[in-house]
Amino acid sequence: MSDPKVAIDINRIRDEINNYEATVTAVQAFIDFVARQDGRDMEHTPHSLGRKMNTGPTNVIQPNTEITPDAVVQRSDELGYVLEAKASLPRDQDAWQSDTVQLRKYDDDLTGWWTPTELVRESDVVSLISAPFATQFAEYVTQTASREDWRFRGRVCFVEFSHVVRRKEYIYLLMRGGQIEDHDIAQRLQNGELVSWERLIAYPGFRSFYDSEPPLEYLMVKLWHGIFTEKATDAEVDEQRRRRLVRVHLPALVGEVQALYGSTGAEPRERQYPRRAWIKSALDAFVQLGLAEQNNSEEYVILFYRITGDLVERFARHRTMEAVVERPPADQLPLFDEDRERQGLAH
Repeated sequence: MSDPKVAIDINRIRDEINNYEATVTAVQAFIDFVARQDGRDMEHTPHSLGRKMNTGPTNVIQPNTEITPDAVVQRSDELGYVLEAKASLPRDQDAWQSDTVQLRKYDDDLTGWWTPTELVRESDVVSLISAPFATQFAEYVTQTASREDWRFRGRVCFVEFSHVVRRKEYIYLLMRGGQIEDHDIAQRLQNGELVSWERLIAYPGFRSFYDSEPPLEYLMVKLWHGIFTEKATDAEVDEQRRRRLVRVHLPALVGEVQALYGSTGAEPRERQYPRRAWIKSALDAFVQLGLAEQNNSEEYVILFYRITGDLVERFARHRTMEAVVERPPADQLPLFDEDRERQGLAH
């Protein structure tokens, strides 16, 4: 794309996608770390990304209110951790006050844990912050909390996260301030902890989304690569337009994406995501780009072909005033090399 404003948007969109992926991965890395500390794995450690919790009557920010932290993880019937993650922060530290308020909202005897009473004896607030901001944010919150009217009642821990490559990929967790229950966990975080990226993504419950709306292009890429590519294998071929016609029913697609990448909300306190509205927006963007057709409010036909190049840039064109209808080059069909003879499309 030649428009310089669009190029600037692309860089911003890529940053937003990177931040989103980093946030959801860092949260799961911390959960994995806690589980392994107790000799378990994530599957056998109660945790949730997007669990509905309730504040108590003495909460200084939102008393008697349903809230949704980025994640919660329960170590035992006695102890839980409430996680809030940030992959970036504004340059202006005056804007960090709202993030501090968010942490204070979680500084409470929250209800919603996996115990008969839905309570734990105590819970710590864990602020996960990406490497460029963690130390400064920890110092900011600590200084702010020194004032009587901003003091935390319980423990707050600040954990830096970063992506590290050492022959293999890891998420690196490092404590940058505050306190956390359990001497061993605190010691390991102070020394720095490597969490295997390979193990994280191999976990059947690994999630690509959490209960926060992602950049639309991120969802579009997941749909195109993760859902439509597989469905296209057996889809009808429109030889005139040289596309595979992938027919999708919005409610069914929502359930499929939630089961594969997010949460189906199977438990009463669990939220559903990616949400229907997010997925519909992605489908509508495909329509705008000429990559899909809409039959009615719930039925779409994806005009699929194998797109080469940068999908984020290609999909971001829906943001421009005039959508660009995608036309595959002559050598784009057949869509799957192994289907040449079966479809009779060899040139």
